[in-house]
Amino acid sequence: MSLFGFLLVPKSLVTTWTRLSVQLATLLEEVRTMTLNFDKLAAEVARNTSVDASAVAAIQGLNTNVQELKAQIAELIANGGDPAAIQAAIDAFAEQMAASTDALAAAIPANTTPPADGN
Repeated sequence: MSLFGFLLVPKSLVTTWTRLSVQLATLLEEVRTMTLNFDKLAAEVARNTSVDASAVAAIQGLNTNVQELKAQIAELIANGGDPAAIQAAIDAFAEQMAASTDALAAAIPANTTPPADGN
């Protein structure tokens, strides 16, 4: 129907349209929130990946150090190695391992963010 060139719309249709508009606005706000949360998650995954890569590098470095120590000990023994020199090489390696372990043990809690919900 039309009155003076205006379209007459039933009140129930206007009410439904208004309700749908509000629901759409709410849905769009939820999508924006989800996008922000996803961005935070993506940043945390990137940070975690970096930390994981650092831990892998540290472990690989320790393996290299063990292999070097084995080679030093084998060389000392092959050259009629002095037990004191062998022990000194082992002690130096043990000190290096202790320092690496202490640094790693301090870095883990220092760079760990607790969950937002406190769990």
